[in-house]
Amino acid sequence: MKRLVALFVALVIAVGSIPAVFAVDGTYGDVNGSGGVDVIDVTDIQCCVAEIIKLSEEEIALADVDGNKQLTIMDCTTVQMFIAELIDHFPVEEIATEPPTEPPTEAPTDAPSTKQDADLHEMELEILRLVNIERAKEGLEPVEFAYDYYECAKIRAKEISTILTFSHTRPDGRPWHSVYEDNGAPKFWQSGENLAIYFDTAEQVVQGWMNSPGHRANILHAEYDYLTVAVCETEEYEGYYAGVQLFIASIDQYHKYN
Repeated sequence: MKRLVALFVALVIAVGSIPAVFAVDGTYGDVNGSGGVDVIDVTDIQCCVAEIIKLSEEEIALADVDGNKQLTIMDCTTVQMFIAELIDHFPVEEIATEPPTEPPTEAPTDAPSTKQDADLHEMELEILRLVNIERAKEGLEPVEFAYDYYECAKIRAKEISTILTFSHTRPDGRPWHSVYEDNGAPKFWQSGENLAIYFDTAEQVVQGWMNSPGHRANILHAEYDYLTVAVCETEEYEGYYAGVQLFIASIDQYHKYN
């Protein structure tokens, strides 16, 4: 069989208890004060990050759309996704002022029930191990397997296991992070999703994610302290897999960074 080319997509959000507010009329993302978010705002953020221009403190605050109190290329990428309607609000707009206190558990809620499930979970844990190797190279703390979100990841893996549904938008048209509410997942500060399809080893998929700036940013995000991974076989090709990484910044991380 002709070797398949693995495909990768990534997205990051923050979820809290504050309703989303669109970034218009001089709010987040509207760096130039035009009343809306546009490509000029993207250019201004890029030039500021590259130290080509300087923005005022107020403009930098508007450009800090991920809410991590520093201006980086990830802010630029997030604004681009907003303009492209891949997201409908910015992470900073959902950071809770009084976040709840429900940390992820450290033990699985459901053990693998079959040998196939066990083999898949072995690949999932290997992906976690390889991610932590990459984080260690950058001096970052390791992430722990977030079993409280495992069912969410398994649902998403099934949803994206065919090229026709390989997307951050779920088959029913809702955004990917709606899976958390559907499954009563614990509250968190921030979350990101990496997707991949048509890979056949843990090493291949992690290397592919690391070779992509957006996926790499999720893997090397200092504020994430948990990761859940789910892998399932693709519907079209036996021996090739679809995989989902759900990164979690817990409530403890909110207090650490704020």
